[in-house]
Amino acid sequence: MKMAWMIASACALSVCGAAQAGGDSTPGSSPGSASATFTLGTPTGLDTGEPGHWLADNGFQASLVTAHEVPGPNDVQSLNIKSRLLDASARAGTPFGEAAIDLPKPPSETLSAQASIGHGSVSTGFHVDRHDDEASATINWQRPFVLNPFASVTFSGIAMLTNSMGSTPLPRFTEDSTRPDSYVHQAALIFRDEAFASNGVNLIANIFNENPTAPGGAVQQRLPSFDDFTYSADPLGNLSLTVHNHSNQLLFGSFELFAYSWNNTAPVPEPATWALMVLGLAGMGAAKRRSGAGHIGSTRARAIPST
Repeated sequence: MKMAWMIASACALSVCGAAQAGGDSTPGSSPGSASATFTLGTPTGLDTGEPGHWLADNGFQASLVTAHEVPGPNDVQSLNIKSRLLDASARAGTPFGEAAIDLPKPPSETLSAQASIGHGSVSTGFHVDRHDDEASATINWQRPFVLNPFASVTFSGIAMLTNSMGSTPLPRFTEDSTRPDSYVHQAALIFRDEAFASNGVNLIANIFNENPTAPGGAVQQRLPSFDDFTYSADPLGNLSLTVHNHSNQLLFGSFELFAYSWNNTAPVPEPATWALMVLGLAGMGAAKRRSGAGHIGSTRARAIPST
């Protein structure tokens, strides 16, 4: 079964955990459509050099997959993009860069998946007409920064989720200091529909011991502190995550954003595995088919000119 493959794959990524879904007349089936959008709020100040500056351009990866449960001549389609493979203009500027992707479909087809990355906005979405068809869209964005001594930087905006459930999403905040080889301290602000956990927006901040764009340099010997982060959130999707530098030396960090929409009871993504989930979803369609020679279609990502 498709669902069994999905759950097994997610467990292999160490994110196994059931989530309830619903939406059409079939018990336990998924909604026919959903979307997740994050729009940047007050600028961080990193673009102008206060209270620090970005260390690199926007980096992002997106994945789209659609597949019918019953294989056909155009059964599986998938499309993946990476910012480093696009024109430099797609990576530059304020968050988040700029690109748009859309899986082509016949005029009579409903099954679809879309994703877009624009300056100040990220969105994913899908539409299916059968609950046992598959559609997924994910975007993972990240950008490193340096923060001046005794300064703070805030990443804020509004997340909007739409699907047929009509329930109120609730934000959740978590912190992690258990992976010193990867980061000193990490905070995640998770906004998702608890009744349909496969649609949401996750905002994350990392604090490092060295410059992430120049590994092997001087190590700062930082230790995590309970006041490294502050946050605010509400059920309307207003999210704010702040990184504080309480030292007299530069602080190296990064912000990440993960937007995701897919139509199954997949586990809730955890911060440490978001990138792996993007890669896993990309290969989902081809691996899950038991029979039939599914045709894999693709199209180039469309880089939108900067304005």
